[in-house]
Amino acid sequence: YHIPSRTARTDYARSWYDRGLYTGERVVMLSRHEFNAQGARFSTSERDTLDWWFWAASMKVFPNDKAVARPIVLYVEDTPVFWFPYAVFPIRRGRTSGFTIPTVGQSGRDGKYIRRLGYYFGFSDYVDLQLQTDITEKTRFSLSARERHRLRYVHSGDIRLEWRREYDPLRDRWMADLGHVHELRDGTAFRLQGSFLSDRQYLEDTQGDPQERMNREARSYLSVTRALGRGSFQAAVDGTRY
Repeated sequence: YHIPSRTARTDYARSWYDRGLYTGERVVMLSRHEFNAQGARFSTSERDTLDWWFWAASMKVFPNDKAVARPIVLYVEDTPVFWFPYAVFPIRRGRTSGFTIPTVGQSGRDGKYIRRLGYYFGFSDYVDLQLQTDITEKTRFSLSARERHRLRYVHSGDIRLEWRREYDPLRDRWMADLGHVHELRDGTAFRLQGSFLSDRQYLEDTQGDPQERMNREARSYLSVTRALGRGSFQAAVDGTRY
């Protein structure tokens, strides 16, 4: 610690913060609100030998705000898997954009895997988007996107997309599910629901929620409802696939 400039340097730093392990070969404190790190690593693995980690050659950290790093490499058991030229990681609590924490492991069915690796976009208090990917050694590569929007007394809904490349047998499978409700000031309401699947067994074979796996209907409809005094008028187009 240099007293006149109030700066400091720590070699081989190691710290736990909000369920994450942060290490750095060299960390320099420029002020109480700004740090530089070289050879930085981040992981949520609780083992002494890390199963996976993000590595950055250089990183600038603003406590309780964000960390800016470049380049970023994702390692799984000492093997580089992904490379990012530049990334910003939020390190403040609450709803904010940033990378999602993946799950890394191994199973008899999938082999080695990385699940739920992605990025969350918190565009505003009314719209967000989450992109994720699953990579398994034996069974599949998949991408998914989930968008949600909600504005009180105006509209609400979500869009969910999934695509999978399965290895044995080699095939592409997908799902698209969307819903939207829009309300006008004159009492008119529009409702849209769409559910589309690549094949009849998609939900049973892929979904983790038992209730979704047992679903046997894919329903799509468009309806318009208008309040008329004490009554109402409704027109709808509805299709159901069993």
